[in-house]
Amino acid sequence: MIVERRTYKCKYGRNQAAAEFAKQCQETLGFPGFKRTYTPISGTNNIVCQEFEFEDWQEREDYWAAFFALPQIPEWIETWSTMVGPGGSIEF
Repeated sequence: MIVERRTYKCKYGRNQAAAEFAKQCQETLGFPGFKRTYTPISGTNNIVCQEFEFEDWQEREDYWAAFFALPQIPEWIETWSTMVGPGGSIEF
């Protein structure tokens, strides 16, 4: 099993809005693999984390290919960019 955690640096005061928007988008899209979105209560401030679970690397590749092929994604990314800034990380 592969667990992927994506951490985004949010613009000041936008972490809760970013977390809610990410949850809403994932619920609307209904993709398997997505497990949770959260804002940590300790550690670095103004971040939002998303976690995904995949059986193997191919499932992960297929998930992200399907995700970025959706017609809603450009609009989603434009809205997302109003809440997050550059930087962040992807961990496995």
